[in-house]
Amino acid sequence: MPNRVQGHRATRPTPEPLHSSVLDHASVVENQANFPLINNEGLWPSYNMLDLFNTTRVCPRPTDNKRFEFAPWAPAFNFTVYGAVQCGLVGLDHADQEAEVRRVFETTEGRGVERALLENRFVERVRDNSLILPERSEWDAPVDLTPAVAAGINVKTALALLEGYGAANYAGQITVHMPRTAVSLISDMVQWDGDKAFTPAGSKIAVGGGYDDPSENPGPLLDIYATGEVYVEKSEKVLMKTWELNGDANPVLDANTGATLVQRSYRAAVDGFVAKATGTLWAA
Repeated sequence: MPNRVQGHRATRPTPEPLHSSVLDHASVVENQANFPLINNEGLWPSYNMLDLFNTTRVCPRPTDNKRFEFAPWAPAFNFTVYGAVQCGLVGLDHADQEAEVRRVFETTEGRGVERALLENRFVERVRDNSLILPERSEWDAPVDLTPAVAAGINVKTALALLEGYGAANYAGQITVHMPRTAVSLISDMVQWDGDKAFTPAGSKIAVGGGYDDPSENPGPLLDIYATGEVYVEKSEKVLMKTWELNGDANPVLDANTGATLVQRSYRAAVDGFVAKATGTLWAA
């Protein structure tokens, strides 16, 4: 009898997740109850940017010629992210689809939070009273430390400027938010403690991929940001699966598909300051 030829099932590889995202370094509150019930204009009064070492005369009266500062409140913003996948029902292992969507969402969650910080907190926001539910939190654009030099500065110089600014103005170690591209350029300096990356000076390095340019043609500039402590609240995660058989009940799904949706809301805030320095990869 002729030999029978049989196929085999391929073993799907699972990538090692990226480490040292902003969620690895932030203060994270999981599954916060009553998530929406908080005033985003100020989560806490921050004393970490106060200059408490002003010189004065010896033995004056306590309030003579003194300037009393205000401790500002740390503003926050909310955002919601989701991932939605559909696949034809023929041959679909719906439990496998659900497990994989959950895994990828949890693995790349830090990247999603980093993107939200980049798009919302690392830019200027003005008070908007024109909305039905006004967004009242506001903040200035990041302090730009990039010197005006024709040739630009390299990534190490950009990092040094941010760490110097943080040391002079913030009461503690800062968090550096940088593209993973930049970390590759300073790999000789990065110090790893388990899954968390730090600079030689002890600054936390958040590099979960959310600060990288996802396009196929990135430009010659790398923006690097620095903040004080980062705070993130998470709502409960929503995971839904459904089947669409005829294509009429749900116009966003094709006929004869199985779909999985995962969604979560977040609240994010940074303490103290946001600063920026831009490094140059190559001449423009």
